[in-house]
Amino acid sequence: MSEVIRIDSVTKSFDLSAKSFNSLKEKVLLRKHKNSKSDFLAVNDVNIAVKEGETVGLIGHNGSGKSTLLKCVAGVLRPTSGRISTRGRLAALLELGAGMEPDLTARENIYLNGSLLGFSKKQIDTKFDEIIYFSELEKFIDTQVRFYSSGMQVRLGFSVAINVDPDILLIDEVLAVGDESFQRKCMSKIKSFQKEGKTIFFVSHSVDQVREICDRTVVMHHGSVLYDGDLSEGVRTYRETLLADEEKYREESSFTEESSMPDSVAKKYDKKVKMVSVEYLDAQGKSLKNFKTGEEINVKFNFETLEELKDHSFSIQILNNKDQMLFYTNSVIADMVSEKTLDGKHSAVFKIKSIPFNEGDYFVTFGVVKTDSSRVYYWGEKVSHFGVTSDGRSQGIVELNCVIEVE
Repeated sequence: MSEVIRIDSVTKSFDLSAKSFNSLKEKVLLRKHKNSKSDFLAVNDVNIAVKEGETVGLIGHNGSGKSTLLKCVAGVLRPTSGRISTRGRLAALLELGAGMEPDLTARENIYLNGSLLGFSKKQIDTKFDEIIYFSELEKFIDTQVRFYSSGMQVRLGFSVAINVDPDILLIDEVLAVGDESFQRKCMSKIKSFQKEGKTIFFVSHSVDQVREICDRTVVMHHGSVLYDGDLSEGVRTYRETLLADEEKYREESSFTEESSMPDSVAKKYDKKVKMVSVEYLDAQGKSLKNFKTGEEINVKFNFETLEELKDHSFSIQILNNKDQMLFYTNSVIADMVSEKTLDGKHSAVFKIKSIPFNEGDYFVTFGVVKTDSSRVYYWGEKVSHFGVTSDGRSQGIVELNCVIEVE
């Protein structure tokens, strides 16, 4: 397959000190500051080739350069250095309201955007009804776009982009704004584009969406390409950068256990336990950070008491990266309250015989409380994490032991 997008050694920087002067006085007095540049390197020496018919997912944390790069490909921004070449008709849906004139109606914007893409009025006339039908905005077609909600803007922008018959479709995160019904409709249209051999360059923070439609991932980190290749490996690399950045933030900020507590916990907090470390062990007692779906995992919470404790219960929560609580238990619920007096260093081990979770990163919250829950001796909100890899036999949050029979 031939290349339809080629990005060669592209760099894009912005002058953060750039300032427009409001008067002659400002221009004279502040000229020396104007000349002292402070460049921000948003995209740094990026090389990517996209072949015809490929769907490439561009992922990375906020500020990694994804959107800036896509705008360079679309021609909205000009690279500081390097070269970008594309082959075929290109349609871009970059951000809310991009390419839309707020003072014009939806009808007028459709004709304006169509003409910018090289269509005659007659050609747009033939596509007009289809655009409106897909957008579901018939009642608002003669309303100024400035009065549209964010979801309505996405509907209109996406409908125009996909109905101008592009060879290359650039999409930047906007599908996260529309309602679930329209998102499914958009994903269905994207899949039909793929069957027609169209090329799609797709920026998203949704790993699920990237997994669903992309053939390959490009991971960007601080303006550079960190990984380009296999989908699963790309997602794993992306998650590792997110976790590393989060750990760095915790180390460099004024983060404290108390600052992250829910109010319901903070009201009862009476710190008598100090966390020492958290370990993740397999069935053989080997220390790991990544496990496979279905494997045994032993979460070992090492702690030290600040004074003698006789009445205590341990709790654990496991959450995904969307802060959804997937599992919770404690000593009382599990009918495993220990009568042992705690004094000094101890460990509480939570044994999970078979991890039911599919691939992803999971965060652990620990608690040590009085048995009647009237006092909280320790609370570590998302204080540690572990990873799970899957063989891809199923999708969703959990893998169930499912047998398919035909009767």
